[in-house]
Amino acid sequence: MKEKSISAHVSRMARKVLDGSATPEEREFVEKYDAYFDQGELPTEQMPDEEREALENAILGRIINDIHEPGTGRSLFRRRGLHVAAAVVILLVTAWWVLDLSDRGMGDENGKQGQLVRDVQPAGNKAVLTLGNGEQIELDNFAGGVAEVGEVAVRKEEGGVLTYGSLSSDASAAPVFHELSTPRGGIYRLELPDGTQVWLNSQTSIRYSVGYVEGFRVVELSGEAYFDVSTDVEHPFVVKVENRMHIEVTGTQFNVNAYPDEASMKTSLVEGSVKVRSGAARSGVDVAGSGKEVTLSPGQQASMERAGHSLTVQRVDVDEVTAWQKGLFLFRSANVAAVLRQIARWYDVEIVYKNGIPNGHITGKIHRYKDVSEVLEILKLSGINVKIEGGKVIVM
Repeated sequence: MKEKSISAHVSRMARKVLDGSATPEEREFVEKYDAYFDQGELPTEQMPDEEREALENAILGRIINDIHEPGTGRSLFRRRGLHVAAAVVILLVTAWWVLDLSDRGMGDENGKQGQLVRDVQPAGNKAVLTLGNGEQIELDNFAGGVAEVGEVAVRKEEGGVLTYGSLSSDASAAPVFHELSTPRGGIYRLELPDGTQVWLNSQTSIRYSVGYVEGFRVVELSGEAYFDVSTDVEHPFVVKVENRMHIEVTGTQFNVNAYPDEASMKTSLVEGSVKVRSGAARSGVDVAGSGKEVTLSPGQQASMERAGHSLTVQRVDVDEVTAWQKGLFLFRSANVAAVLRQIARWYDVEIVYKNGIPNGHITGKIHRYKDVSEVLEILKLSGINVKIEGGKVIVM
């Protein structure tokens, strides 16, 4: 069976699972197919055609052999429940892209085949650095080394990275704050003077101290960032989010999502330990919030609704939360509107709803460095009709 017919055949069965018309055997086949791809993407993009087809056929053979436990007739995947069915179409899309998209044109809004001439490219390394004196430097248009701040060198490196020299140990020096901001359709990575690594997602701003602030390392965040904090037990690292959420660590990895258009602010811990406090600081340099405090363990998330002040803690899928930092869109039963907000920031497009926001959830995975038309196939395969018009994504 050829690649395109394989993809089409499994996709047809997956659609039958979703609409309830699949036979038990078809449902088992689709769930089994999903299980093979749920462990990650097949490295087939660079394979010769013969090897790629052989690998796909080998997987299909294993699926067929494993459909039933020997001698019982019982499904191996009955234990997994039916939640897979709603997710499987989109997981199939990931495999379909790997195997098939390079050989076909994307259809336009009239259903004709051919490359979309108004496709939108993914985000790139774009950011603006604001120095302590107010000077602004557009890093994507700047060729090399940036500035000298006292004895600290600030430098633009290749690959969209801003680095600093060693942090000054002069505790009497007045703190100097810099700000790094990414636009919609931009990302950047920052290495702070203490060695802490910060990945900035699109439409994000981080204000940070070049020196210590009363013995603390302090940053202020709006948007989304992933932190890999350099360990320093004598100088805690504090992230202030709109003066409403305060995160304190000495060395750990965590993600903060605090976009103004999201209903809540979220801190998700990957490894180590963090303290999260609610409430406003008591002064301009005070790093501690005045409200409730929780301590997170890896895999936990502290969330605070914008309309309230209380912190709630829950377990989350950190792979999904941090997928953006690894260059992926990863959705697992994600709200449609939340998915579209991510797409809007990443591709710098406007989302226009013709008949209101669609209900439902999206599950799937694809590289974030695909053109927007390929990412929008996730929505189309979920029954959501979308098209591209200039810098707008029209949801019909």
